[in-house]
Amino acid sequence: MVSYRVGMWTAVVIGAFVAPSIVATQPLDHRPHEQFTLIESGGGLGVDVDNVTVFSVLNHGQTTTWFVERNSNESNSCGRTGSGQCIPTRTSSMDWIDGSRCAPLHQVLMQLEKVRTQERGSAHPWVSDTPLLSLLMFDERALLETERLSEYVGPLVDWWRSAQEELRPCWTKTRPTDL
Repeated sequence: MVSYRVGMWTAVVIGAFVAPSIVATQPLDHRPHEQFTLIESGGGLGVDVDNVTVFSVLNHGQTTTWFVERNSNESNSCGRTGSGQCIPTRTSSMDWIDGSRCAPLHQVLMQLEKVRTQERGSAHPWVSDTPLLSLLMFDERALLETERLSEYVGPLVDWWRSAQEELRPCWTKTRPTDL
């Protein structure tokens, strides 16, 4: 019985020294946290889009990496022709950006900060064949939407048009390995 008690107390004492080091070095969170989402919906003149682009961060201790996921869907009433007639088409694609391999992404994100604070006019009074662009911002801790901007024309749309050109070489069909 004595050896059992000694063995038990030895385990307790060793555990008291080892446990704090285990607690102090918690594993890194390898799940990206959504920061904001862009949604393009609608269109006109026979072309409708339903695109969702999610911007997320992944924290690796002292470093932060941005990831972007784009799910694009387009319906076109005359996407191709056959026998002299329009044939409707529907296309879908999934694309990714790994921020560690995309230098323009940092500049695009900095420009968005300015766009969010710009003055906005009232909604335009005409019918548009332009998709509605919505920006949804999220609180990382609460996972709740904290801000929403939506417009057919304006600074947000101008920023996204420019950002798409800057990010064009960064898109890939391959999901980043860190996700």
